Formats: sequence, structure tokens, C-alpha cells
Amino acid sequence: MFKRSITLVIAAAPIGAVLAGPATAGVVVYEEGDQKIEIGSRVQIQYIRIDPDEGDATDQVLFRRLRPYISGTVTKNWYGKIQFDFGKTLDGDEVAVKDAYMRYTGWKNMKLTIGNSKTPFSREFLTSSECLQTVERGFIGDHNFGTPERQLGFQLEGHNDSKKVSWALAFGGEQHDPDV
Repeated sequence: MFKRSITLVIAAAPIGAVLAGPATAGVVVYEEGDQKIEIGSRVQIQYIRIDPDEGDATDQVLFRRLRPYISGTVTKNWYGKIQFDFGKTLDGDEVAVKDAYMRYTGWKNMKLTIGNSKTPFSREFLTSSECLQTVERGFIGDHNFGTPERQLGFQLEGHNDSKKVSWALAFGGEQHDPDV
């Protein structure tokens, strides 16, 4: 049994290395001047193997993140995005709205976001899952342990000219998962 598991791991390692990183793809479907429309998605696949001491092992492959989106610009300074999540849900048949916002970037070193977007809370959480090395976040970046996720409201974010000092102000309402 042990030898078979080692062989499976060695055989699956190259495939896992390719699938471990997220796949993000976006295609610009319309662009004219300052107006642009992009559609795309983020896909992260997760494999779970449960090998109990007694009984049969179980395998499961699932979409940890399956997030199609549409984004675009109306003018030079206004950007909007709506993104849905078909991956991790409470009931398994829900579709969650991850992002639904408009963002104004016309001020020097500041941006204003209005709608449903990430709460400025921790550096790890603000790092997009597109840039993470693993599917899981650390304890501090996991919203199941009290970290605020997305909020419906507005945010004003900015930084100094050297980008060494940044700040954020957020006001809105949000909901924490009840499965803590």
C-alpha cells in the first residue's frame, strides 16, 4: 500500500505542479479609446485524498475557485468589475458575488471604490489569489477566523509618492461566515 501511494505521488507531482498555481485568463472583447470590456475567469483546482486508518481511501477533485468575471472601463478614470464564484459555497449549489464595484482613479495617489469589494484589512488578504503560491491562506488571511472579507460600501485608498506609506479608509456593511 505504501509503495503504491509513493508511486502515485511521484506520478502526480508534475501534473500537480502545473495545476497547483491558479489559472487566470482574460480576453479583451471590445476596446475603443478609453472604453474597454474584458471577460475572463480564475480557476484553481484542489485534490483531496483522505486515507483513514481503517476502511477505503477517498479521493475528491473540486474547483476551489471558479470565478468568471466581466470588467471594463467607461472613461479613462472609471473602472468596473463584477465577478461570481462557483467554487467554495456553503450549500454547494450557491453562486456568490465576489466583486461588484466601480472604481475612480482620477486623483493623484488615491482611488475610490464604490460597491462590493475586498475590505482593506491585512496584506495577505489583499493579495489576490492569482498571486498566491497555494490555494489556502494563512490563519490571519482566512475569513473563517474573523477576518473581514468583502464589504458593500465605499473605500478610499491612497499612498505617498514613493509608495512606502499607504492608507485606506472603508465604510460599509459586511457579513461573516457563520461556520467559525
